[in-house]
Formats: sequence, structure tokens, C-alpha cells
Amino acid sequence: MPEWRIDDDLFFRPPNIWWPSDRAWFVGLEIDCDSTYVGASDECIAEVLRVDSLETARVSIDHRIDADGDLINR
Repeated sequence: MPEWRIDDDLFFRPPNIWWPSDRAWFVGLEIDCDSTYVGASDECIAEVLRVDSLETARVSIDHRIDADGDLINR
């Protein structure tokens, strides 16, 4: 079976969870939500938060993932 590449699909359907083989970080999307979540070390999260082209916010494990949990676009 050939390896699937994110740019191979004719109508873009990204995976909803992914991580590297060393599991140093984790990315997750809920199909019905409008946010992407990253779990990683404090250093890695700090790097993500510094990317100006992304809308980012630090959240806790018990953070709401519905519209009322959006800290930026209330």
C-alpha cells in the first residue's frame, strides 16, 4: 500500500490526529470544531505560540472546545 501524503488528495481531507515516530508532540483536530490542538513540551509550545501567522492561545487540559471556549474570538 503506498504511503498517503497530505497533498495527494484531490479534495483536501487532513488527518485528525498525527505525531512523529518519537511522539515528542501530538496534533489533534475535532472534525466538528474550529480549532487544532497541539500537545507538546513547554519549549515546543512556546515555539508554536511565537509564530505570527498563526492564531494561537495556550489552553489547559480541561479547556472547553466548543464556541464558548474560544479565548480569542468571543
